[in-house]
Amino acid sequence: MRLLSLALLLIFVPCAALAQSDQDWKSCNAEDADAAIPACTRLIETERLDPKGRSAALTGRATAHWRKHDFDRAVADADRAIEFDPKNSDAYMRRGASYGSKGDYDRAIVDATKAIEIDPKFPRPYVVRGNAYQSKGDRDRAMADYAKAIEMDPKSALAYVNRASAYATRGDYDKAIADSTKAIEIDPKLARAYDVRGATYAQSGDYDHAIAEYTKAIEIDPKFAGAYSNRSLALASKGEDDRAIADVTKATEIDPKLARAYVVRAHIYARNGNFDQAITDATKAIEIDPKNRGAHDNRGFAYGRKGDYDHAIADATMVIEIDPKNSHAYGVRGNAYEGKGDYDLAIADYAKFIEIEPKNFGAARALGLLRFAKGDFDGASADLSHALELRDDIYAMLFRYLARAHAGQPEAAKAELAENARRWKVKVWPYAFIELYLGRRSPDAMLAAAVKVSDRCLTQFHVGEWHALGSRSTEATTALSMAVEICSKSSVEYRAAIAELVRLKP
Repeated sequence: MRLLSLALLLIFVPCAALAQSDQDWKSCNAEDADAAIPACTRLIETERLDPKGRSAALTGRATAHWRKHDFDRAVADADRAIEFDPKNSDAYMRRGASYGSKGDYDRAIVDATKAIEIDPKFPRPYVVRGNAYQSKGDRDRAMADYAKAIEMDPKSALAYVNRASAYATRGDYDKAIADSTKAIEIDPKLARAYDVRGATYAQSGDYDHAIAEYTKAIEIDPKFAGAYSNRSLALASKGEDDRAIADVTKATEIDPKLARAYVVRAHIYARNGNFDQAITDATKAIEIDPKNRGAHDNRGFAYGRKGDYDHAIADATMVIEIDPKNSHAYGVRGNAYEGKGDYDLAIADYAKFIEIEPKNFGAARALGLLRFAKGDFDGASADLSHALELRDDIYAMLFRYLARAHAGQPEAAKAELAENARRWKVKVWPYAFIELYLGRRSPDAMLAAAVKVSDRCLTQFHVGEWHALGSRSTEATTALSMAVEICSKSSVEYRAAIAELVRLKP
């Protein structure tokens, strides 16, 4: 009996081991990363695999690490897979995808190209390379690669999804919707297709449809951290900040390494004035992804609002190095330079902002006010004229008048101010300052009417300017000195009052 049992053991052990091996291969190649990693590891550690088999198991584990956003381990496993089998196109493709996820787009392109050379009929490397080109801003090559992948495999939902994302980035929303819809027709359970279609709706300002699409993606894949993050941004855009914070917090719980989620939460906090929390979240995103421009942008903005101008400048400069056409970063840095009193650098940054966004009213007005504070009245007059072409604004009207009057055109400035004032329908504060300059109100009446500190600041400044334009230097000095005392140091009135006092000195 003992011998029979031993004989049975000898017969069945190899079969059991074979069955386990088959199960490990299935698990290693499955989408469940948590199950794939130990299964692939068991295969890698067995002595029964030849070099190609070991390369395949390493590629499977690299894929699982990639799915878990552990890109360094994914690259390491793909490296070993290529050592065992230099003709493993899948390993090159996976390493390229991992490099792309790390932001190393040049290496991603090299590896994807190598995978294509080894197997020209393998569509996935075209998608990987297209993603890298798209991230580098080379949209034509990206679209060509996506089209090639679709030509080779018309049922490639992934290729349609990535091309949809590229179309959305270009602002071609109809094509983006069409491609993401095609991906859903091919694979109705592809959560990312709903996510991309949601992102397209969000970019076009249709947040309700965007939220519905993100919700569908989450229903299909409750662990889709990116969909929670994206839905939170759509909710925040609708002003539903509490729901947005809940979603983005869920995203970070699912994937603590999802830098984008921390960026979204930092954005929400910064917008609501919670600058310390914004800095904390943005810093976390930067720890995960040191070149994340959104993280640096939000942190720079928060630092600037806290008055930490040096850190704001450092973060904004990083954004500009990554994305030289990021107008918001120039605005953040310009504002920080302005806060430090470095008007020349501030003016240069706001001028760059307007070069990128010629129709941005806020930047045009800010540049005009900066030039006014610096005493460049001709430049201020031109910039404020540009601002008024974009939008009727009482402050731009007032400072355009002051700039022209100081530049030696008092009568023309007064006539223009009267003409501008006719377009201003609601004659409430601070419309009264227009009436002061047009001689319809007295400075004493203005001073008597100002009760709040902010109103007193504006009144002292404009009364001071009124006296200065009338060559009453003593009265101008008194009023402007009071403005310096009570105005916020971040206000244009404060800075302009200081500059005016310098000019009034004998």
